[in-house]
Amino acid sequence: MTIQKGNFEKASVEQCCGPHDRSYFLKLTSKIPESSQPVHATQMSQEEEEREEEKQDTFISRFSLDAALYASGAVCHAVDVVSKEKPSYKHVFCAVRPPGHHAGRQGHTKEVNTQGFCLLNNVAIGAYHAINRWNYKRILIFDFDVHHGNGTEDIVDSNPHILFVSSYVNKIYPMTGIKKS
Repeated sequence: MTIQKGNFEKASVEQCCGPHDRSYFLKLTSKIPESSQPVHATQMSQEEEEREEEKQDTFISRFSLDAALYASGAVCHAVDVVSKEKPSYKHVFCAVRPPGHHAGRQGHTKEVNTQGFCLLNNVAIGAYHAINRWNYKRILIFDFDVHHGNGTEDIVDSNPHILFVSSYVNKIYPMTGIKKS
């Protein structure tokens, strides 16, 4: 099955504000520029933004939030497709952009003040959607990427219904992932 824009809705505010703090989501929506000039999306205070500008990697344009909401909406739709009483598909794969696994609860995470080009954590939004709409009790998120999924870990680390496994190359961006637990 191929899902294309138009076959599903954007993720809702409620879906996004399960994994992400509402304050982050509202701040993100307030930063969407009206002009075609991109702006920094990394969620820092004005003072931090001025001091840390060289570390900021995530820019947004007037179309960025829509793209991120459609990406997360595609993941929620995929969860719905496989969760129906008589699902027409047993497996789904979402190849969506922008990516999401560096976006934490507050956008950036405690360890890293950048977001790796991620605005919304698509997989975390889908996992929370599966829990809230379909009453899933056990979810495995297997993040297979050259970079550690620090944002996903930040969001799901304390959720007893989600097991997060990240396979990545050590000692490259975002320089996180090795825990002493």
